[in-house]
Amino acid sequence: MTRVTPAVPSLQIAAIVALSAVGAIMPLGAPAMAGVLMKDFNLSPVQTGTYFTIELGCGSLASLPALWWLPRVSMRRALYAAVVLYILANVASYMTHDYHVLLLCRAIGSLGMGTIMVLTMTLAGHMARKEFVFGLWVSGQLLLSAIVIMLFPWLDVHGGIGAIYLSVAFLMLLAGLLAPAFPDIPVPERTKPTTILQAGSRTGSVMRIMGVLLFYLAIGGIWTFMERIGAQANPNPVGVDAALAIAALFGIAGGMTASFASMRLKGAGRLMLGGYAVLAVSLCMLLNAPASARFVMAAVLFKFAWTFTVPFVLGRVAQANASRLTMALVNLTIGGGFAFGPPISGYVIEAAGMTPLLLLAGAALIVSFLFICNPAMQGRRQEYTA
Repeated sequence: MTRVTPAVPSLQIAAIVALSAVGAIMPLGAPAMAGVLMKDFNLSPVQTGTYFTIELGCGSLASLPALWWLPRVSMRRALYAAVVLYILANVASYMTHDYHVLLLCRAIGSLGMGTIMVLTMTLAGHMARKEFVFGLWVSGQLLLSAIVIMLFPWLDVHGGIGAIYLSVAFLMLLAGLLAPAFPDIPVPERTKPTTILQAGSRTGSVMRIMGVLLFYLAIGGIWTFMERIGAQANPNPVGVDAALAIAALFGIAGGMTASFASMRLKGAGRLMLGGYAVLAVSLCMLLNAPASARFVMAAVLFKFAWTFTVPFVLGRVAQANASRLTMALVNLTIGGGFAFGPPISGYVIEAAGMTPLLLLAGAALIVSFLFICNPAMQGRRQEYTA
């Protein structure tokens, strides 16, 4: 086992949480940002959707060049470059008033954002307490996004959309002060295994990555249409929105609970199974146009179980194989799941209705769990510890 001690682990954890939280502001702040964009740039719904497709898509595509530079460039230097790129792109977004130039700026900034996410996931995957770190990784993003969703409209009123971009750039500047906590070395590849072990490890890695994809396809598809599910039996939109707001708070609690549960309870696999089980229960509760009370409970359980399960899913993948290839592809897979989950779910709803969608999502989660827990042989792992 290779051990590298470039910084105090607590500083590394703080850097992982802060940088990933700021990097995910724009995608997770989409509910508030969409209205601001449509008002300030006079955009149509299609143009607004294109904006977020580029924001999320380019962030995921940053995983592809990362496959080349991860073994060649030190993590710290790559992080410096990504932070600077992200800040400059947000400053450029503040300065432009043209929609097409804005899209170019967001594409460039999203490449920086995606690089930051790859680096934070990779470092978290090499740490000893993976589930704990990934739990904070998730919670930090959700907590900061909840704050900015409330602040974005206020910033727009007092300074226009440019104030939002400048604020995000400033937050990344502050988070970037923690960049020296990252190792000043390239991401090491795991020790090369024997031929038989290598074949098993590759098969297992592919299965686990497919499991992550199925997880995010199901989660992204259901959450996108959660409001519509609630509206089936609850015509009052205020009540449905309130239920989703409550669920969002429990989402923050889910990630934090996963972090502390991983520290105090043994058996990450059993905890992950529990998360999947609660997700299944929530999907069952959403069947047959649930009444108000049942919908609120289902939405809360769904969001809590979602964010509770993610740290154990990512920790399981990293424990089996935290290689640069695997973690970069996981970042690509997460973005792909969020990008393609909603349209696939939309087609299912139009063709067959809401019940088949819920059943299909449940089946996808079952297969996801089986793939992530597959018994394929695992390669050695490496850790950054002090």
